[in-house]
Amino acid sequence: MIRRSPRWASCTGPGALLCTVLALYVALHLLEPRLSITWSYAHLWRTPALGWLGVVLTLALPPATLAVWRHPALAKPLSALPTWQVVATAACLLGALGYASLRHPSHPTTIDPPLYVIAISRGEVNARHMLTTWSLGRLAGALRPWMAPASVILLMSAVYGTVTYLALAASARRLVRTRGEALALTLLSCSAFGVVQMSFGVSNSRSVALAIVSVFCWTAFRALDRAGSAMWPFVIGISGPFWYNGLILVAPSVVVLAAELLRRPGGRRQVVVGIVAGLACAGLATVPVYGAPFAWATFLRDAHAASSCELGVSPTSCLLPPSYIFTARHALEVLNVWVLTDGVGLLLIAVTGTWLAARLVTRREWDPKAAILAPIVAGALAFSMAMDNLFGNFANWDVFSYGAAATGLLGGYAFVTWGRECRTTFRLVLGLALAAAGVHLLARLNAMHLDLQFHIAESPPPGTPLVNH
Repeated sequence: MIRRSPRWASCTGPGALLCTVLALYVALHLLEPRLSITWSYAHLWRTPALGWLGVVLTLALPPATLAVWRHPALAKPLSALPTWQVVATAACLLGALGYASLRHPSHPTTIDPPLYVIAISRGEVNARHMLTTWSLGRLAGALRPWMAPASVILLMSAVYGTVTYLALAASARRLVRTRGEALALTLLSCSAFGVVQMSFGVSNSRSVALAIVSVFCWTAFRALDRAGSAMWPFVIGISGPFWYNGLILVAPSVVVLAAELLRRPGGRRQVVVGIVAGLACAGLATVPVYGAPFAWATFLRDAHAASSCELGVSPTSCLLPPSYIFTARHALEVLNVWVLTDGVGLLLIAVTGTWLAARLVTRREWDPKAAILAPIVAGALAFSMAMDNLFGNFANWDVFSYGAAATGLLGGYAFVTWGRECRTTFRLVLGLALAAAGVHLLARLNAMHLDLQFHIAESPPPGTPLVNH
């Protein structure tokens, strides 16, 4: 029997596996094989200059990170950022995303975005994202003399995108120890396509959901670090579904946070205050639309009616039946979503997340911050497999995009934690991971101008095998 050294099991093995899967991920984009999920990775060479840029990134970033991450400055502990730097960064982000939103809006791949704009322009409220549509409708009405409702929606997506990026960067600082780790985790989490695509130029409520998940993670981490009030993550987690109903996925993490706080001195009071404040906000959330607090029964009735579940595969449920879930067609749909939204983050979770979980079990340790992120990731993955997406996962992939906030943070966190014990290997793999994320962004952003008809033509019909001949 061959005995593996502890270093092989901890560093060499996971490092070699990561290099292999990330190299395959990059090759998928550069070689563009004719698979049935081309919408998730192809189109890089539609513009040859971008294809060659992808090659340069793949060759240059690994040695560059090996050199840069040796710099002593990146090993220094984090220090507080001056307020003016945060404000300046927010202003620059908002300006850039606002310009990109108006200049390069996303082409709709379903009928939802055009209908969404029409509904907002009419001041209509959809209970599936009640407070989002209500607030946008009122804002669009107030600005109508100076700005079209479609432009208001696009600019607000830039606002949500700015909040998302700032919250992800702030969350990264709560998860790491050094400047280098913070930079690595911020780049990995903010470069997920599910984050980038939803941060500008979109006409739907998923950008709101992405921002709320990001802010929830940040406030939860601050509460765990005793650096901020524990009330805010409870308020966000409990009232979030009134902004977008899919935010019910955050609920298990609220329970984890409560359980962790109860283990601490004074935690019972924090949990009680947080729950009471969250329920109060959830009660007041129905006032703008229904004119009365705590109109939850009416809200649930309207949300179910607005979901149009009866038009899906199952006429009695918003979930897919097992007879459809366990099919090759659906496996391709789910794989397409995972590769598209945050393939790099999910690969990091699969390898270093498994390593982190095994280490925690072996050492009988508990990581509360990973425990906050893990239920959101698990819920998002289960959601992508079980939800009855009326337009199909190929066309309506962005329904699942807001899970990228959690997958990017958890994958990056597990990765930098692993990197503390495997510094040289970490620097090499980091360069390859950043190259993979960059190549994926180039490929996908190069397809933003493609319209609905092209998307439908490229999406595989039912019964299509994985490989197209």
